[in-house]
Amino acid sequence: VDDVSVVHERACIDLDEDFEDTVAFNFNMVSSSPSVYWHATTHNKYEGIRSLQAANPASHTYNGGAVTTTISTGFPVCAGGVLQFRLLNKLAETGCDKDSFRVLLGNVQLLERCTPSTSWELVSVAVDKYANTSIPISFEFKSNGTNNNANGPYIDLIEVACP
Repeated sequence: VDDVSVVHERACIDLDEDFEDTVAFNFNMVSSSPSVYWHATTHNKYEGIRSLQAANPASHTYNGGAVTTTISTGFPVCAGGVLQFRLLNKLAETGCDKDSFRVLLGNVQLLERCTPSTSWELVSVAVDKYANTSIPISFEFKSNGTNNNANGPYIDLIEVACP
């Protein structure tokens, strides 16, 4: 975790600072595909220069067959902590058995989105039950490999806000 600052009278742990410099230095990435994976992109962003996208960096689509790609990092959780980020979920198909975006804390699934979106949305997930610990957060994208001519998910402005 790079940056601890006070924003609107709340302490924030900013997880997205690194990918504004083109790579996600403090994130670990795993992918079942050599061509579709999480990467920093200027193709679409909510704010700043870049966001993270799960797709082929050259085509900005995930049309490389069935894929599961995960990007993760560890962060400390404060009492009353809330994980917040912006999500643009540009999926080709609806249904969790087809295309899905998930957020996990450790092995616990906190969120799953299986429908496409056309605009950025603010996603907030309470993480206060993990207070005073340091846990891994993972963003996962999974596709079954059919009808994959879409951009995939974008995430931006990732933070853990504390009261």
